[in-house]
Formats: sequence, structure tokens, C-alpha cells
Amino acid sequence: MIKIEDFKQITLADKPVFDKHYSKYPVNHSENLFTTLISWNHFLQSYYLVQGDNLMIMTKPEGQPRFRPPSGPPDLKVFSEMIELTKK
Repeated sequence: MIKIEDFKQITLADKPVFDKHYSKYPVNHSENLFTTLISWNHFLQSYYLVQGDNLMIMTKPEGQPRFRPPSGPPDLKVFSEMIELTKK
């Protein structure tokens, strides 16, 4: 089961992770671009987690976790785990 503690805060060093993922699964919204996440990191506190071929993004504006839908191939297990985490 996915936990909030599994997410890693985004840093400039993580750009290759995003480049590799988005080369296979192009970004579908500008809010998910690495440059957007890193630029707003001081406000949004952006985090990510790679689960299989899925990239999950969590932001914490004002310390409150907010999750974005997973990016990657459809994976019901990953999506279900993210929904459960969101409920908690």
C-alpha cells in the first residue's frame, strides 16, 4: 500500500526521472511539468513517487496533501491505492 512517506520531495537532481517518464508518457497538463513543479516548489512543496511505470505527484500547499492522477499506463491497482491514500 502506498504511504505519504513513500513520496520524495522534488529537487533539481530528479529531472532525469521526469524526462525519462515523460518521454514514454507525455505530460497531459502543464501543472505536471517538472519545470512547473520545481518553480513552485517553495509554495506547493512538490513530491513524487514512481510505482512501476506510473509517476505520482503530491503537492502540499499549506501542508495539506493534494494528489494528482497517476501518469503512465492505466493501472487499476496504483489508481486504487492512490484513492485510498487520498481518503486517509
